[in-house]
Amino acid sequence: MSEIIITNLITAFSTLGAAFIGGHFVYKNNQKKDELKEITKNSYRYLNEIKSFYELENEYIKELQKFNNKKPLAIKKEIRAKVKNKPSMTTNDANKILTHNKYLEFHND
Repeated sequence: MSEIIITNLITAFSTLGAAFIGGHFVYKNNQKKDELKEITKNSYRYLNEIKSFYELENEYIKELQKFNNKKPLAIKKEIRAKVKNKPSMTTNDANKILTHNKYLEFHND
């Protein structure tokens, strides 16, 4: 009789241990998915911010053009030459990423 009880206790503790270990891995996996979802959401927001800054730059260039006779491209090059971190992305690059990246399709604005 006592052997059956001991066997059942060992089985119960083994089952609880396996459930705990399995639950731990499921929890960690869900935590990583939540982090990825947050990073994706932020990436979408940051790409739209980049587009906004390029649009703002174009508006400033139009206004500066009213005060001197330089072409817009010359003004842009002159201003960007003064900037420490030169932009390497364009509005078109941001648009391509936003429209063609399957991970950014589920954004919530």
